[in-house]
Amino acid sequence: MIFTEYQLSLEKGLEVNLIGHSVCNRGWSICSRHLPDMEFIVVYSGQLLCEIDHIPYLLKEGDGCLIPPGVLISQYSHNGPCRFFYTHIEIGFDVIEEEKRNELISKYINAQKENQEQFFILPPREEKDNWLFLGSHMDMIEYKDEIFTLFEKALLERNQQAPGYLYMLSLYVQQILSLASRCFLKKAQTQAKQVEREQKKLVQDTLSYINAHYAEGINIRLLSADFFVSQQYLTRVFKAAMGISPIKYMNKIRIEQAKKLIRTTNENLSSIAFEVGFDNLYYFSRTFKQYEGISPLHYRNWLNSKSNQ
Repeated sequence: MIFTEYQLSLEKGLEVNLIGHSVCNRGWSICSRHLPDMEFIVVYSGQLLCEIDHIPYLLKEGDGCLIPPGVLISQYSHNGPCRFFYTHIEIGFDVIEEEKRNELISKYINAQKENQEQFFILPPREEKDNWLFLGSHMDMIEYKDEIFTLFEKALLERNQQAPGYLYMLSLYVQQILSLASRCFLKKAQTQAKQVEREQKKLVQDTLSYINAHYAEGINIRLLSADFFVSQQYLTRVFKAAMGISPIKYMNKIRIEQAKKLIRTTNENLSSIAFEVGFDNLYYFSRTFKQYEGISPLHYRNWLNSKSNQ
């Protein structure tokens, strides 16, 4: 499932254009429409199927869905009656790219640490305090009761239309979105930790595999296939952890083993090259020189000259 994630800005506030709730029987649907504003939905009971740009999202009790303006959307009451709250708002937003997402999660974790140190002091409001982060599909079960209550209060304000009710509606919706953003960030933090654990294991497994099989002529294509990841992903994760690519690390191991064989045996260089995993002497000599600054032949001659002194 592809989830789109958004960064919403409260710097200029938000405007509530519509707020309400729907009780839908099985078979209810609204098909193929484009919204002029952003819609936020929370399912109270039952299941609601939302198709956003032809991507289906099945929402159950406590699930939320953010639908940006201008996209094609269809909604269906799925497998029986359902009830959901909704609001249409105008607010500044951007789509979160992967690199930006990682930065946001890092800031969120650091902000939590800072707040622990300033328990009794409210820090000055910063630009980041105006941001909310939501996804096209969110599990908000942790705050569902609070969110349901806020929607009910907002609907009461809408119906009574007491002085200042539009401002109150805006405040209620901001609270709802803030709680949804907390759910998003907590889940994203959990996912980030899981990804970090998986990446550490991938790097460790790659190191172990290379150390055990460096002489077998393995390459990045075979490595990535063995671990069921793409070549680009394996290279990026490994380089981030080790500072060099898997192939450069493997060649480093090969050259170290070649140096050991040159020091301790009288094997010819072609045999040594093949024994440590190189296909030919030319590639071996070129790689050796890249790492040691001299060719393997000059390295052997240098060792012999030292031993004869």
